[in-house]
Amino acid sequence: MIVAPAKPLPEAPAELIQPCPDPGVRAGKPALSELARNRVALAECRDRHGRLVSFIQDVKRGRDGNDG
Repeated sequence: MIVAPAKPLPEAPAELIQPCPDPGVRAGKPALSELARNRVALAECRDRHGRLVSFIQDVKRGRDGNDG
């Protein structure tokens, strides 16, 4: 039996594998504005994670993950 080599898996897009930055809390700034900055950062990170999960699911289904 002849087995063809497996097609290499596609690389995940670079913007999806970058670590999410922690905006931290800036001293002397209003707590509500710092909370808002952190919530925005968390939402962006959550969105990035969701897109990475979708990419991985597409790869598992046999697609190249670059459907747009």
